[in-house]
Parts: sequence; C-alpha cells; structure tokens
Amino acid sequence: MIIAFFDIFPLRYFYVLYGSSKIFLSRGIEDGLFLKEKLNYDYFL
Repeated sequence: MIIAFFDIFPLRYFYVLYGSSKIFLSRGIEDGLFLKEKLNYDYFL
C-alpha cells in the first residue's frame, strides 16, 4: 500500500493506492471531485 500526501492550493489531499485501485480522500466532496478530475483517476471515495 502506498500513501502519498500533497497540497493543492490551501487544501490538503492524500490518496491511497491498493494495487490497481486508486481511492482518493479529501476534506470535502467537491474538493475530491476536483482532485479526481484534475488527476483523472478511476476510483473516488
């Protein structure tokens, strides 16, 4: 399992990689959707 942390603007995001599944966590749903769209990953939580 790989956990990567990074900052975008004033918000903090981190994502967890389980094999080929990419699950994103963020402070808010809208921020998470923005992150998902920006990085273009398949899975979002």
